[in-house]
Amino acid sequence: NNMINGLFRLILLLVFVASSSFELQVEQGNEKIQQQQTPLCSTDVDCTLNGLCISGQCICDKPWTGNDCGSLDVLPASKPGAYGVTPNITSWGGNMVFFNEEYHLYVAEMAGHCGLSSWHYNSRVTHATSKNISGPYVKQDVALLPWAHNPQIVLVENGSIPLFVLFHIGPGDNSTTPSPCGSHGEHLSPANTSNFPKQRQEYVHSVTNGQVFHTATDPAGPWTSHSLPFGCNNPSPFLMNNGTWLLLCNAGAWYIHTAHTLNGPWKTIAQLPHNPPNTGVWEDPYLFVDKRGNFHALAHAYDHHTPCGLCNSPLVSGHYFSKDGYTWNTTTTQPYMHNVTFTDGSTHIFSTRERPKFFFGNDGVPTHLINGVNPHQTCPPNPACSCKVQPGYDWDFTLVQPLNV
Repeated sequence: NNMINGLFRLILLLVFVASSSFELQVEQGNEKIQQQQTPLCSTDVDCTLNGLCISGQCICDKPWTGNDCGSLDVLPASKPGAYGVTPNITSWGGNMVFFNEEYHLYVAEMAGHCGLSSWHYNSRVTHATSKNISGPYVKQDVALLPWAHNPQIVLVENGSIPLFVLFHIGPGDNSTTPSPCGSHGEHLSPANTSNFPKQRQEYVHSVTNGQVFHTATDPAGPWTSHSLPFGCNNPSPFLMNNGTWLLLCNAGAWYIHTAHTLNGPWKTIAQLPHNPPNTGVWEDPYLFVDKRGNFHALAHAYDHHTPCGLCNSPLVSGHYFSKDGYTWNTTTTQPYMHNVTFTDGSTHIFSTRERPKFFFGNDGVPTHLINGVNPHQTCPPNPACSCKVQPGYDWDFTLVQPLNV
């Protein structure tokens, strides 16, 4: 009888496995993960290194989701945004650190109430604070005077004295005179673009990217300038647990530099490959290392040759990933999209969503996505990615969206 029962169980198991509609609900922690019979992955690389490939299925780490774990599992964002709506001022992304029981945001702000079309002259780095990570943030001081743009702050807490390390482009030394321009006019909210900002003059200025970063022992400064031995457009730093610094730079191609201290010596260790075909142009590199030790880089993706009608494009983000920091992979799956749902139930489609950065929890898991956004959906005859700097449309602000962790 035992032999017959065993044979019967084996036959049932084989029939069950062979069923084309077989689905197995796997309980892992508090998550239910549905696994299909058809294999979707063979290695963790097929899961964009945002999860594990188990029995042909990608089991995603939070906050990632999708068949290849390539999409962020986003939650509704809060109005009115982090910085740039209240007060009504143009800002263009940045990131924050948590220190002394509040969040400190370092954000690119346009001086003189100008739009982003004046960023070549008017961009400065503003320090603002909030008790709520999503904001709104209240301006405390100007960390770096024009010209300074695309800031990224890193807080180093190795001893009793904290060190705030601020990477950016531009010298940040008040060497550029901001251009005068008018006020923004009507107040806009992220979900209401019925009133356009007043038209402002566009200023064209050729600048050289600054090869400096700044440090301070207090979030309000004073800030000390330090030179890098190489040019670094849109620098994205990451401090590893062992104290090694990584710095991702966009020099046409993307290069990763590393050093054991901020004083160097710096060594170039990798050049990232070109992004996949039909994914436009990738810019705004953002580098991070996940809790498994895998390397990642987010990007803003755009197509400025989009044929016009509405002149919109589905491209907005890209993702590189690597097991060792030397050999890199890409995917056509976009980590995030143009549309954002808010806590009041409304959804807004932004013409562009750039400067991607994360805020990480103490466990090394990203909890919030930060972007510079433009609230207009389109601005024909120009492609949507250009709305951010088109006079009359170039009021932009900084948005924080929570992730499902």
